[in-house]
Amino acid sequence: MKIAVFQPYLDVKGGEQRATLLMVEEFIKSNHIVYIFSDKLPTYSFFSNKAIIKSFGAARKVLNYYFPQINNIYILLKSLHFLKKLEFDLIMCSGDYLYYTDFFSKYAKRVIVYFHTPVEDLKRNIITRLSTLLISFFILLFFASGERYFKKTKNVFFIANSKLTAKIVKRIHNINCRVVYPPILEVTSSKKLKKEKNLVLLTGRLHPFKRYETILERLSKIKNLKINFAGYVDSNKNKKYLLYLKKRFPSVKFFINVSDSKLYSFYSKADIYVFTNPYEFFGLTVLEAMSSGCIVLVPRGCGASEIIKNKVNGFLYKFPSVEKTIYEYRKLSKKDIIKIRKNAVNSAMKFSPRNFVKRLIKWI
Repeated sequence: MKIAVFQPYLDVKGGEQRATLLMVEEFIKSNHIVYIFSDKLPTYSFFSNKAIIKSFGAARKVLNYYFPQINNIYILLKSLHFLKKLEFDLIMCSGDYLYYTDFFSKYAKRVIVYFHTPVEDLKRNIITRLSTLLISFFILLFFASGERYFKKTKNVFFIANSKLTAKIVKRIHNINCRVVYPPILEVTSSKKLKKEKNLVLLTGRLHPFKRYETILERLSKIKNLKINFAGYVDSNKNKKYLLYLKKRFPSVKFFINVSDSKLYSFYSKADIYVFTNPYEFFGLTVLEAMSSGCIVLVPRGCGASEIIKNKVNGFLYKFPSVEKTIYEYRKLSKKDIIKIRKNAVNSAMKFSPRNFVKRLIKWI
């Protein structure tokens, strides 16, 4: 198939971007021709995982990059003009392009809109809405798509990365989505899991609104607990927040902007992985930690909690009372702990890129 993938911000090191790159890599392995449309592209130093480097090594030769900046009408129209020339079998785009799906549907056999977030700003932000209308006007003017903007058509399919995302998309955009959880790489290939007892791992972008201090405050009071935090810092504001956390929690070891291979080594050693965001729409790191055999602790209500069966392949906790769950975990027998780790690994294996693409192609 000839496939176009629209993902506006590939230079951001987030779960959505990682999932997109894994999907592209799997499409390439299956001998599909893939065109990536993105405002910005990832670099080797940024996505340092070997599999992704391999993917983009091939991409230099077989992928074509175009840059449809959402807020730049000229560049967007130039990219859309290219779309019009080629007949794509499939266009896959993030929810950011929701209002362009009618146009996409005219020049591809099928269109899939994948919501990793409900893209609430498309409705709530008046500037975004006005710019969307303006761009839609230019699309009409130059390409005569025949519609004002977004309209549901038969060859457009909507999917979401969790039930939580799908629920909010329904409420905001009145769209019914099928839930398709995102793909991950297998972190631990070895069947024998080597874990450091009482070593807890946290990961995430260090931003004040995430309020990591809420969980770190509770974790730091637990005896015989070692805490590693693999964080991502991308601004001066976030650097100040990092300094604040270091000063407040001197016992916590912070590792900043580490490579993917280094991150995966942290997963492999950690006894426990704590996911800290009760409002996250999914959380790819939870699956990555499960793949490495970590005992994952996930707050109830977030998207990632949907794949956790309490005390079977991980633990669910009522945010922010994570310490209660750790005490509960410590009471388990060695046999029960090994069983939960194996269940976590087996659960994570279901979310391989190959299975993801298979489900996607079969569905459409």
